[in-house]
Amino acid sequence: MFCFLWSESDNKCRETFGKCQRSTAMLNDKDWYEPCEPELEKHALPWFYFVTNEEALTDNRKLEYLKESKDYWKQ
Repeated sequence: MFCFLWSESDNKCRETFGKCQRSTAMLNDKDWYEPCEPELEKHALPWFYFVTNEEALTDNRKLEYLKESKDYWKQ
């Protein structure tokens, strides 16, 4: 499952398509992106598709992210 509507500003789902499964999480829990490589591959998405910027990545992945995302998004 991919959630495209998760709000970082208030840490809540907009629930556009119904009750969000994450809404039952503990209030102190943060929603961190955990890639599921088989699902990304199944949908022909690159490993960085849901990564919004390089800041959250380790140093050895930052350059890889910058190059690959630039190529992918044709920026």
